[in-house]
Amino acid sequence: GLIVASTGAEGDVDDAVLVVHDVGSRTELLRQSLPGQAGTVEISTDGSTVAAVAGGALVLVDVDDGSVTTVGSAQLGTGPIIDASIRPGRHQIAVGDGAGTIRLWDWDLQRRMDTALPSAAGRFGFLPDGRLAMAVDGPGIALWDVDDRTASAEVALESPPATDWAGFSVSSDGSRLVGAERDGRLYLWDLETGQLAGDPANRPGTVQGVSFSPRGGVLAVSGSDGDVVLYDPVDDRPIGDQLHAHSGRVVAPAFTADGEMMVTGGDDGMIGLWESNRSGGLLATDVRTDFDHSVRSADGTHVLVHTKANTAELRTASLDAPGTRLPGLDGRTTASTLGLSGDGRRALLNNGIPGNVEMYVVDTGLDGGKPRTIWRDEDRRYKGEGMLSRDGQRLTTMTRADDEPMRIVVLDVTTGDELANVAVTDAVPGSFNRFGGPILALDGTVVDVATSNGVARLAADDLAVLHSVRSPFPIQSYPVAIPGTSDLVVVGTSGELARWDMARGEIVATGRTGDPSAGGALAVSPDGKLLVTYSYQSYRLGLFDLETLAPIGRPMPVGDLIFIPGFTPDGVGLTGNGLFNQATTWSIDPGTWFDRACRAAGRNLTTTEWLEHLGPDEPYRPTCERWPGDA
Repeated sequence: GLIVASTGAEGDVDDAVLVVHDVGSRTELLRQSLPGQAGTVEISTDGSTVAAVAGGALVLVDVDDGSVTTVGSAQLGTGPIIDASIRPGRHQIAVGDGAGTIRLWDWDLQRRMDTALPSAAGRFGFLPDGRLAMAVDGPGIALWDVDDRTASAEVALESPPATDWAGFSVSSDGSRLVGAERDGRLYLWDLETGQLAGDPANRPGTVQGVSFSPRGGVLAVSGSDGDVVLYDPVDDRPIGDQLHAHSGRVVAPAFTADGEMMVTGGDDGMIGLWESNRSGGLLATDVRTDFDHSVRSADGTHVLVHTKANTAELRTASLDAPGTRLPGLDGRTTASTLGLSGDGRRALLNNGIPGNVEMYVVDTGLDGGKPRTIWRDEDRRYKGEGMLSRDGQRLTTMTRADDEPMRIVVLDVTTGDELANVAVTDAVPGSFNRFGGPILALDGTVVDVATSNGVARLAADDLAVLHSVRSPFPIQSYPVAIPGTSDLVVVGTSGELARWDMARGEIVATGRTGDPSAGGALAVSPDGKLLVTYSYQSYRLGLFDLETLAPIGRPMPVGDLIFIPGFTPDGVGLTGNGLFNQATTWSIDPGTWFDRACRAAGRNLTTTEWLEHLGPDEPYRPTCERWPGDA
């Protein structure tokens, strides 16, 4: 799991409080009072120990049993402790006092190490590669090899017009140093030359804390306005939009050891956890970085994408950019993507204006000529979403919620005529407070709808009700049809799953997502064997066997408020598009997992690791054929 630790004040008590949370289970693991005011807090890379500086002493807390060990300055041979940094991969921590004395403490051996460390003229901290970076007189910075007891680099720094510092951070490769001045200025140094880089006046000006990611050299900059900016120190520019983190000052950002997640703490008393689903993990592949939503044509030749610039583009299946930009309405370039005809020749869009949404259909220009609007809902009679038929001739949608009664409608997009309409309450009897659909089947023959009370299947041409079924639980999702069957699947407000055979109007399988408040999005694999769910409460993906609705593996965190899951056309990958994150694909083909794991590890399991993870009943064997096994 992921462990997050923080310190702060509680009530009117002068002493600080250390709180440790398990992010995966969202539970508080321990709460410990600390003597006096708290300073630095760090967690060992294995998550077993939390170290904090408080009251001039080092406090070590065992996460498993909650036991606390306080190490005073007398044991360390220093003055009152003001700073500390855990050594990566070791149960050792460097501590320092106000006079610049640094000592190394081993908490397994419960003693100070004899390793000689030089004095620091200010802040210090370990880099991911194990070197200790410290300020030295001059001013300058030294990178110290703890085992060899030598300086691997020492650089004199150009003096900035500042003396009062809120914090420093060194990039993982030791090439950049960043300093945050207390008045909000941000300074960057090139550690090859020691020279200041760029102009601080062009950088964020309300800086309170800085931290380099262990991966890629990205810099997180927190501000007094509650925002966090990701910054490229090489190009000296922000990356993407500001992250709105807290309602008050963001004290300091921090990254996990693998760089996959960022944690922020603010004066509002909240802890923010930020996760990127575009990381290069074993199972995740970044699809692209310039769009956040996509719809593929049924024939697989084209993809309709919504770009980061808030425009709609039609691209080929290879996603090469730029594609053909599709028009907005009334001279606007912005557009939100909704759907695509089977051959990609027509696209369903809306103007993306909250509270004033208008749908329209565009000829994408594949037959030659310039893309053009062929129908628009100028009177805004219909809700801002719907589905195009495979031939692109019909649109299935619904009237707006303020119309009584709400009606399901089939339109001819060439003439704008309504071909059929039916009241939602005629399809699924009874009052309702949630509505999902209408969903047009891929073959264009039926339309499925779901309300909080039940589900219905209607004929696509005249919207005649073929079957209507009451649900034993409140539904909170769109209905999703299962290929090759007459079945559909939905999810309930408390995590219930149900599969209905709509030819008989009977439930044939039930299950649970494992999320108590799981209303969210669903998708079914092309072969009709797998279901993926996304919860808007826990922000997790779940994978299920569609025949039994039994879960496959554990839910996978995504860390996005709005996420649209799906499957790759071959069914061996999960895909998703998020509000904050990029389009991503995760492999669900076990045949690829071993190869990726072997490439990443570069070796086989040792016999000791085999016994630890697989036990003695399974005979040892090499798991990666290209690498030698353990004797």
